[in-house]
Amino acid sequence: MRPSYYSRTFLFKTCIAAGVALGIILLTQTIWSYVYVSQTLTIQEVQTDALRKAQSIAATARDLDVGDPILLNAVLEDRLDDWKNDVAWIQITDGGGHLLASAGKVPKEHQSSGRRGQGPPQDLENAITEHGPVTIARLPMTRNRPSRLNNPSGEFRGPAQTGPPIRVEVAVYVDSISRTFDFLLRYLIVGVSASLALMGSLVFIAVRFNRYVRGQQIEGQLDLARRVQTDMLPARSKSMGQIDFAADCIPAWDVGGDYCDVFHLGGGHIAVVIGDISGKGISAALLMALIHGAIQSISWTRSPADHELASRSLNALLCKKTATERYSSLFWGYYEPNSSMLRYVNAGHPPPILFRRNGNGDFELLRLERGGPVLGLLPEGQYEQGEQSVMATDLLVAFSDGIIEAPNAANEEFGEARLIEVVRDAWNTSPENIRDGVLSAVRNFIKDMPVADDQTLVVVRFN
Repeated sequence: MRPSYYSRTFLFKTCIAAGVALGIILLTQTIWSYVYVSQTLTIQEVQTDALRKAQSIAATARDLDVGDPILLNAVLEDRLDDWKNDVAWIQITDGGGHLLASAGKVPKEHQSSGRRGQGPPQDLENAITEHGPVTIARLPMTRNRPSRLNNPSGEFRGPAQTGPPIRVEVAVYVDSISRTFDFLLRYLIVGVSASLALMGSLVFIAVRFNRYVRGQQIEGQLDLARRVQTDMLPARSKSMGQIDFAADCIPAWDVGGDYCDVFHLGGGHIAVVIGDISGKGISAALLMALIHGAIQSISWTRSPADHELASRSLNALLCKKTATERYSSLFWGYYEPNSSMLRYVNAGHPPPILFRRNGNGDFELLRLERGGPVLGLLPEGQYEQGEQSVMATDLLVAFSDGIIEAPNAANEEFGEARLIEVVRDAWNTSPENIRDGVLSAVRNFIKDMPVADDQTLVVVRFN
């Protein structure tokens, strides 16, 4: 059993809600990860780097003579040059806070006070300078002092002695480390954009869901209407004893307003009908169905007067039931095999052409024009039945204006002359081949241009 509409709707809305929740979680996780890394991990990495640099300075200065400030300053300047983009300043002080050596510009509030007896400063400190925030690492250390005992030459010999404690201070720019995490900003932008796009898309889908469902329902109804309309049309080709015919109706849209039919009537008569409703689409298809039902239900073949009265009645019905912009052209006639007569009323339709070939091989073209105005436009319209004698091998070609008015890219119409030429060239073939030849010629003529109007064609060979 297929799930009901409401159960499918509930499932869809549940999926949308789950998707939005996932988008919110993704957005929150992305922002939290960025904040955590940019705040916590960056600070930790800066502090680690500052301590690492302080240890490096301490290891270098451990065996130097503290009493030689020139040497210490040279070492610090050299290191600062290596770290010029990362380190703000370096300085070394003794246990009393006196400055032994420095490199870089040290702010006044961070310079050595020169006073003794103060407690040791913190190992790590954050500060703001004119060039940006820094993390200051202070590392206490002891210095190994070589002994000169029993060494008249002055060379260092003997065991090392522990000298007075000193303290190394290194100030590292926070931005020097945070730059290594710049890729996180790109990930943040991508992640936030993806989250917002996901939630926006889901909200848009949710808002449009009802219209989508309605569109699917309409599409289903159009498909049903297309099948119903196809069932109303005759077979594409058929032999009916006295005649052979081939027909086709190509709608410009899903459903069309053109109509054709070839069917048996009472008294051995054979009806030939082709019509064209103004406009296209559903409204034209509904009016076409109305005309189809009227033609099938009323009596119109007993006499010319009955045919003309039926035409007036059909015209009055359409004038009453349809808007003024809706009307129909219609050619409807019937063939009497006993008298070899084709009786018809042409209500504003492009005149079908009866092709006749004489003994010399020349073609005579007879246009079936008699009738009256289009149906549904003039309430007082009058109609007159026409008649045309039919000979063996005569060929009747009925068409809608979608055939002869089909435009190409240069806005040139296919025209009646091209249709006549195709029929003449295929005269000795079957109605199916003539029909296919005309439709193929139209397609080749318009090429890639869209079909602008319904195309209907009926080809009847009289036996």
